[in-house]
Amino acid sequence: MSDKLIFSEKQLREFTATYSEDIRVNPFEFITGLFSSKEKKAEKAAAAAAPSKVTSALKSTISLAALEEKTASFVKGSIDAKAFYKVLSVAFGDKLSVVLPDILANLPAAKAAALKKLG
Repeated sequence: MSDKLIFSEKQLREFTATYSEDIRVNPFEFITGLFSSKEKKAEKAAAAAAPSKVTSALKSTISLAALEEKTASFVKGSIDAKAFYKVLSVAFGDKLSVVLPDILANLPAAKAAALKKLG
């Protein structure tokens, strides 16, 4: 007879799957990471910290979160291309023609085509 305080193997697996995180490290990537040059690490950090053209062209009165929300609404179909183009015009002003290719590249093909007709 087993005691009720002793967990079965199944119960332990369920518990650890729910409350723990399985982190696996590739030993080859770890070793090559130790020997990679400091310059490559600095380049990666600089690339991650550099603002994109879109965020740097955004007017200071418009928040990036608001623009992301409107973009998500456009992708989901809540607003049409004409309304989204108006949002972009307000957000970027004269710089819209500079950033529009980057925005179109990051949208689904159908949405990008609809927006490109207006721009």
